[in-house]
Amino acid sequence: GIDSEWSVEEREIGDKFYFLHVGGEILRKNVQLVVSAFLECFDGKEDYHLILKTLDSTENIPLQPSLKEIEKHPQITVLKGHIPKDSLVSLYKNSHCMVYPTAGEGFGMIPYQAIATGMPTICTELSGCSQFADMSMPLKATWGDLPERLIDHHNLAGTDAQEAVPDYEDLCRLMKKVTDEYYEQKAKAMRSSRVIHQYETWSHVADELLDFLEIS
Repeated sequence: GIDSEWSVEEREIGDKFYFLHVGGEILRKNVQLVVSAFLECFDGKEDYHLILKTLDSTENIPLQPSLKEIEKHPQITVLKGHIPKDSLVSLYKNSHCMVYPTAGEGFGMIPYQAIATGMPTICTELSGCSQFADMSMPLKATWGDLPERLIDHHNLAGTDAQEAVPDYEDLCRLMKKVTDEYYEQKAKAMRSSRVIHQYETWSHVADELLDFLEIS
């Protein structure tokens, strides 16, 4: 379900186009792909900006360039630490595109909340996000063996686990596409957001559960 705070926002592009990535301190969120694709597509183009919302533990993730170098980049802002929910919602509503090339999710609440606000959202088409990725801008991916870095990071047992491997070239393509066709992609996300708020709010889910319990 979705909370009412994640209401639909009518976005316009002002001085800059803002990409947003949330959860960079978690390895499987693939913040490295986001940074690499952004720099490849938009480095030196001052009208484009990337916001990375993370917790304080980002220093533990190997990034190229390093986090300290990234923080100095004039087109990248790193927001570290906890912020109140209303500030987080405001961050979403003042950004133009969520970039979320995750390697795996149980569901994927971060990109789902983004779509609920009407934000074009680039999201891996596999794993938990497969339930809604096509509501905005699905990112091509294939299944691959889980790398040792993630097995160690999550203290997983065994070697049979797999992860979604996002297509880097498709990520670059979609990031360019959303800037070239913003209002078309925004219209699609807005239509999807209205569906979410009609059928997937917590109150709607609760009503369905109560109806089920009464029938049972």
